[in-house]
Amino acid sequence: VELKTAFIIPLLMSSVAASMVSRGLMGDAILFDFGSVAAVEYKDIPFYIILGIATGFLGMYFMRISEWLGKVGQRSQGYWRKYIMYGALLGAVLFVLPTLYGEGYYTIRQLLKHQDSTLLTSSIYSFIPFLKDAVQEQWFLVLFLTVSVLMKVFATNFTRMAGGTGGVFAPSLFIGGVTGFIISRTVNLLNLNVQLPENNFTLVGMSGVVAGIMHAPLTAMFLIAEITGGYELFLPLMIVVAISYGTTSKYSKYSYYTKKLALKGDLVAHDRDKTLLHDIGVLRVIEKDLVTVQEEGKLKDLVDAISKSHRNIFPVINEKEELKGIILLDDVRHLIFKPEKYDLDIRFLMHPPPAYVTCDELLDTVMDKFDNTNAWNLPVIKDGKYYGFLSKSKIFSVYRDRLSSSNDLEF
Repeated sequence: VELKTAFIIPLLMSSVAASMVSRGLMGDAILFDFGSVAAVEYKDIPFYIILGIATGFLGMYFMRISEWLGKVGQRSQGYWRKYIMYGALLGAVLFVLPTLYGEGYYTIRQLLKHQDSTLLTSSIYSFIPFLKDAVQEQWFLVLFLTVSVLMKVFATNFTRMAGGTGGVFAPSLFIGGVTGFIISRTVNLLNLNVQLPENNFTLVGMSGVVAGIMHAPLTAMFLIAEITGGYELFLPLMIVVAISYGTTSKYSKYSYYTKKLALKGDLVAHDRDKTLLHDIGVLRVIEKDLVTVQEEGKLKDLVDAISKSHRNIFPVINEKEELKGIILLDDVRHLIFKPEKYDLDIRFLMHPPPAYVTCDELLDTVMDKFDNTNAWNLPVIKDGKYYGFLSKSKIFSVYRDRLSSSNDLEF
């Protein structure tokens, strides 16, 4: 993304203001207070790699399920019907999995404080007899949290589908943190002659899912380090974030936030040409000074139009103003000085344009049409009627002006 003063100054001002307000209200408190982290050991690195792969696929899982549920919600009719149906589904999910209630920060805090047993004792599962066995309880907790991770995306989307609001940042922290805990607790229960630091994996796991869903590896790494105060975990953070981002990028070119923009053709921030062309737009460069001729006309009518025009293209329209074809000056140059040919029908002189452009098309797709047809002028259609012409020369001229003004804003 290009760095411009027009962007960086507001970003700096908003960041400073947010930091001052946050410190004024909360002091130096961090979101997840976990005490001190365990030292990072090289024997733990293979498990951090596994965590990176797992969080990457979970990020893809979250995006795919959210996209599917979004389409299901769009097909649902009636506000009250959606409110009752998806509200009931959300209530059922929360009853079975109380860990999904709220943003999920309580669950993560309990895991970091090594009070994970309270997640079961404060739920409907506290009455299960075999939970009194410590080992069975630990395995049931792993299963319980695994289902919670997989169902978090459903709870998040049911909230929105029922008319509520919610984002993906808090759910991504929950999914990543709990996944890190699940992997480390599972390895520790299997007695593989290695004891993984569960707090470390819980903290690092949050960065993995954030990086996978948002496609922002550096943001995820520094953000998790900041909200947890865990700057000692930079090495595993880099490993997990890199693997998670690489995994999701392989299967999805766009992040959760940019997918919808990309589908609509509005995602242009990473391509300078597309950015400028998108800013210019089709309507800005349409030319309407071309003289039209009627489809029922004769060559003499075209000669009259040529005498009034300073252009060498003449759109042929019918009585409904629909474009039927075009005539170039070169097409009739050999006829305009032959009066005996003036009764020749225009239908025999016109030919179809190489391509059509609509007013709602993006200018970068229009440029593809110019390239594919080798044309310098293309007609524009609006609501099925002739509207004007696009000239490649005009587009280049406006593009050059916009590029020049854009360069003036860069560092």
